[in-house]
Amino acid sequence: DLVNLKAKPLTPKLDELNLVLESVDERLSYPRIALLRAGAEIVDQFFHGDATVPSDKQRVVATLLRHPRLARRLTDYVIAAFHPTKRLDKAEIQTLRDELATAIRQLDVTDRAVFDRLLGFYRSIQKTNAFKQHRSALAFELDPKVLQAHGYRYPKEDVPEIIRYVVGNGFRMFMVAFAEIARGGLRSVVARDAADFEVKLNHLFEEVYTLAHTQHRKNKDITEGGSKLIIASEPHSVEDENIRAGLSALYDIMIENDFVRSLNGWNVAFVGPDERTAGYMNYAALLARHLGDPYWATKTTGKSKGMGGISHFDFAVTSTGVMRYVHEALRMFLKVVGDDDQLIRPISVSMTGGLEGDVAGRCYLVARKRYGDAMRFVNITDGSGVAYDPEGLDFAETDRLVALGAVKEALIANLDPSKLHVEGFLIDTRSIVEEGGVQGFHRFRMTKTGLQRDVVQLGEGREIWSFNALRVPCDVFLPAGGRPKTVDVSNVRELLLNADGTPRVPIVVEGANSFITPEARMVFTQAGGVLFKDSSANKAGV
Repeated sequence: DLVNLKAKPLTPKLDELNLVLESVDERLSYPRIALLRAGAEIVDQFFHGDATVPSDKQRVVATLLRHPRLARRLTDYVIAAFHPTKRLDKAEIQTLRDELATAIRQLDVTDRAVFDRLLGFYRSIQKTNAFKQHRSALAFELDPKVLQAHGYRYPKEDVPEIIRYVVGNGFRMFMVAFAEIARGGLRSVVARDAADFEVKLNHLFEEVYTLAHTQHRKNKDITEGGSKLIIASEPHSVEDENIRAGLSALYDIMIENDFVRSLNGWNVAFVGPDERTAGYMNYAALLARHLGDPYWATKTTGKSKGMGGISHFDFAVTSTGVMRYVHEALRMFLKVVGDDDQLIRPISVSMTGGLEGDVAGRCYLVARKRYGDAMRFVNITDGSGVAYDPEGLDFAETDRLVALGAVKEALIANLDPSKLHVEGFLIDTRSIVEEGGVQGFHRFRMTKTGLQRDVVQLGEGREIWSFNALRVPCDVFLPAGGRPKTVDVSNVRELLLNADGTPRVPIVVEGANSFITPEARMVFTQAGGVLFKDSSANKAGV
């Protein structure tokens, strides 16, 4: 369904940037305000925690307000390069750049740092749809080397080939590619509340960069380099609309058209399914066709068979490889695989990632097909909550959920808690409730006297939701979904090691990219744990 492709222009949210209007004679147009807002967010993204630059958007905006005419003049640089009727030639643009650099040097140290980074952002723009009359969101393609020259730092030494950034009403999107022709997954994350969105936004670029870097290593044996694309949605926004708007804006700067000027040609990028996006692969390809992309049929992987695709979801492509690593780890290190290639005792698994997901859900199905009831899932955590059962979650219930496919009804919070064994529990984190003066999440616990329901406080509930999968006793920890760097050097001992320094879980197989940092992996393996890292374990999809 390709309705709503003629997206209406964004309606500006009149925020503190509009106070600039009181300080300048000429009214700032919405494109200028949007450019300044995007620049403030970019500075915040790249310099969060840098002592030389204000550490949040509000302080960056305050800096702009102290110098409104210079802020306005900065936007002239983008207009000079990309406006369809007001473009300047290279010599005039260089003169403008020199003028801006001279003015910026006159500022104090902190304000100078902000404006220099803003100039770096505008100088790095290779494409933008800022002056396209109808767009679904504001999109930029950036030159990472220009950003680096203005002090932008990357999480690792490797500098990306391309950075794409999309600002929409209700969402933000980053795409990082490490080659001119690149391939990687589209991931969607949804914030629980305003504070959670700020946290996600503060680390969004770093997360995309880290995942793209991992993908680049996995892609070393194919012709395309690695990339990653993540869209973060604000609470109460509509995720489906955000994904469609984000793709439309992204295609403005990825598919050659008459509305957008390119300073570096047109690059090729292919998108595959990732968390919460398996159902959008057909749509993304058809949208590319609608916009005239000659390569639309190859734009996405994981399409349906009718569109010439091989569904990672249907064929469990990635998960088959992940579970092969699990099997060999059980054979080689736990010695629980017999001569007949079957388990000689029951195995317990703790998993992150939803049963509706491309990796976690398919890992579950592969395990059920190969091991039957001999592989028990004692913990499953997804975006909706966490379910734990020391005897293993009820197979009839988990089979029922996974059979629903890639739909919200398959989320773990929809598990029937009456099927839990004693000491099992289910926490539903989809909404905050208040009962008896306690604000938190609904929790269901199975006791010796029956099922009980209460409200677990927010802090405790989020702690359990975030880390229970790592703390429960089990044979295999299988992160098949979740945020990068969940386990790092600061918490690996508390999460994966016992008090005496021995591994809490003997085997970890990373179905999710960058769930555990390299430093944390080292701590775990030096303590005697066995870990198969992401770039090997989940490479079957590549």
